[in-house]
Amino acid sequence: MPQQPSGHTPKQCSPGALIDPAWAVFWQRQAELATAGPGACRRWGWRDGADPGTVGFHQHAVATLVVCLLGSVRIVGRKTQDLYPGEALFIAPGCWHCHVPMRHRCSYLHVGLMRGRTDVLLDHDDLRIWSEAGDAGLHQQISGSQAGVDRERVRQIMMELRYRELVPIDWGHPAVEGMAAKVWNNLHRDVSITDMLHVPGVGLHRASELFHGFFGRSVRDEMHEQRAALARSLMDDTMTPDQVLGWTGMRNRLALRRLLGESVREYSSARLLAVRSRLKQE
Repeated sequence: MPQQPSGHTPKQCSPGALIDPAWAVFWQRQAELATAGPGACRRWGWRDGADPGTVGFHQHAVATLVVCLLGSVRIVGRKTQDLYPGEALFIAPGCWHCHVPMRHRCSYLHVGLMRGRTDVLLDHDDLRIWSEAGDAGLHQQISGSQAGVDRERVRQIMMELRYRELVPIDWGHPAVEGMAAKVWNNLHRDVSITDMLHVPGVGLHRASELFHGFFGRSVRDEMHEQRAALARSLMDDTMTPDQVLGWTGMRNRLALRRLLGESVREYSSARLLAVRSRLKQE
């Protein structure tokens, strides 16, 4: 999910904010887009992002979608993209970007996949609701957009969200959100588990328990899964194995092979066979 620039600390809304009358305009706009469809839809691949590790920027290991609902939203990658009401930007895994703080009376919807669920971030006038929903239909809609995104695809995603119950994410402890951000921000670096679990005022063992309680697995396993997913997405998007190393924190091709559980050649061959099989079925 998106990371806010340093110094920007939007207020976290309580569960009751999901039905607060102040959000009426937001929900109305979302419903309109679900019915009529969005305006212009763009896609950013890894080539459209900034260089890995650029200060203030981040990448996702999963596909994400940003839709402007009110005002305007600015996202910066290798270039700057302003979205206006109804416009959408699909951000592919591995695209380094940043979200510029919103101006007054602006709002946007950010949809992404993490830990087997759909994360939905609603930002409006410096208020934030970070929610989750089951990923069955949305996972298919977003992952199916890997090769591109169009107005109908975005409309389907908005329609799917319209009929979902959004439940504010329960991090369980303030330290967990910070550790989760460390995962997203360090996929490209060879960082130690101790550093990942370092939280001021929280012991290493306790931090490990908190992380496992939220993600359902250890920091090492979560980093491995996200890096593997990122590596596969990048290679599917024609990135060379040597380039993948710089995006996933792998030291060499042997480490990349261990990450994938197979050689790059084996993965590429299996992927090619899958594509050919799908084309025959179509």
